[in-house]
Amino acid sequence: MIHSLDAWAAMLSESYGEDASIRMQFQGVADAASVLHLQCAGMLRAFDRIGGVITQGDCEGVALGYFSEDEESLNQALLEEQSALLRSVPPDTLAAIQKNAVEIAKIAQPDWYRSALGGRGVYVLQAIAVRRDCRGSGVFRALLTPILDAARQRETPVVLQTFKLDNLRKYEHMGFQLSKEVASDTIPLICYHMIHP
Repeated sequence: MIHSLDAWAAMLSESYGEDASIRMQFQGVADAASVLHLQCAGMLRAFDRIGGVITQGDCEGVALGYFSEDEESLNQALLEEQSALLRSVPPDTLAAIQKNAVEIAKIAQPDWYRSALGGRGVYVLQAIAVRRDCRGSGVFRALLTPILDAARQRETPVVLQTFKLDNLRKYEHMGFQLSKEVASDTIPLICYHMIHP
């Protein structure tokens, strides 16, 4: 169970707030930082229920992910958290976020890896965030290494998506390969899809 949820949600939302896709999703949303914080807290609770949270140090970094067989349980937990969010955030705010997310969803297909890997089970690395003052200190590697070790033991590939070109080199250094990149026709975003075989 994750302790100090509020502090971890603050760190995750700060890191997420730097992501171009998140900035686009929350564009024009009143009180975006507060809503993003609530959303991150819900994600942490949902992933924690399936054992999908890895933390490092005192809010230095966090990784969220899951194995394919946990997808149904995770989706149920995320639905419950979404219901809680609906009770806390005005409907027009959520509608604006969802409207902004439509174009992003066209290039960030959640099941993109199925065509490359067929019905093979995977570990989906949903998010990895390192506190700004801890970047370059080994936290990224400390978060990712146990995930890669667990996947290797199960002979399961790890898949991820990122919108940040600078992340490609970091992931490639850890053994990931770029599978494909998908650009949007309507927004200035490219989604990079990566696999660690």
